[in-house]
Amino acid sequence: MKKLSIILICLLLGSFVYAQSSMQPNIQGYFAVINGQATGPYDTLGLLTLISNGRLDRNTYVWRNGMSNWELAGRIAELAPLFALTPPPVPSATPAQVTPPPAAPVTPPPTPEPAPTRTTQTATARAASTAPARGQSIHSIGGGIIWDWSFNNGVQIGNIYTGARNMLLGGFFFYDARYVEAGLHIGPVLKADVMEASGSSNVKNVESMEFDGLQFGIGVLGKFPFNVGPVILFPLLGAEVNFYTADIGLSQIGFMGGVGCDFFLSDSFFLRAEGLFNLRLPGFDNLGDFFNPPNTITSYTMGRGPRLKLAIGFNF
Repeated sequence: MKKLSIILICLLLGSFVYAQSSMQPNIQGYFAVINGQATGPYDTLGLLTLISNGRLDRNTYVWRNGMSNWELAGRIAELAPLFALTPPPVPSATPAQVTPPPAAPVTPPPTPEPAPTRTTQTATARAASTAPARGQSIHSIGGGIIWDWSFNNGVQIGNIYTGARNMLLGGFFFYDARYVEAGLHIGPVLKADVMEASGSSNVKNVESMEFDGLQFGIGVLGKFPFNVGPVILFPLLGAEVNFYTADIGLSQIGFMGGVGCDFFLSDSFFLRAEGLFNLRLPGFDNLGDFFNPPNTITSYTMGRGPRLKLAIGFNF
């Protein structure tokens, strides 16, 4: 009789323990997005603690191994009983009960980013519109080499044309204010006198190149830059005044047009190349004769020719 009583008591205890364990689901390995960070993994007790503390609700993203992506906790049937079995807040004196023991490492997918609000989108668009583009600094300076080949101003007397061919190879410096480029250059000039007789004989005589002093020029070019892939292109149009140490005249006025481009090596440093074509009026001492030639002169011709410039510069 005593043994039968013991057996009955054991059966009752076992039934009670089974009933208690079946009332509370056994959940393991869930990660949760808390304050924008993936935390976990959590078991049933850990999830109940987060729910009771208000840190996890039906709109919290959760994930565990086997799920393809993060899901809202309220959409997972397995977690639905937890929101009905939320215990009271865990006493602060027993924090060890809140943190479950570490489980096997599992890497969850990337934390989902919250959808941007209208205020965030407006602020982002405003920042993008006001941020300066690369290479669009207001000021830049630099220097490099200049090569100029031109047919200098000539004189037509009857059927005889006399003039010169000039070649300049020197250095130049520039200051750039985005839409305006101011520069100066200096270098030696090589000159070859040309005499040509027009008509049936078409006799032409060109002397060899000789050093003809230095040329010093100051000019201003208007420019309109725009981006084309990795470079900045800009059309150019402007004028300059050239001074000579030889007997070409005190100075010449030149008009130039062409195109240039900047290729940026970094956010500040860039390479610049410009190709120009220039037209030159005679020197100031012959300017009156250019527009009103003497009787002995049939006409004056304008100096003309190409110019190339290569430089390195930087924004500041």
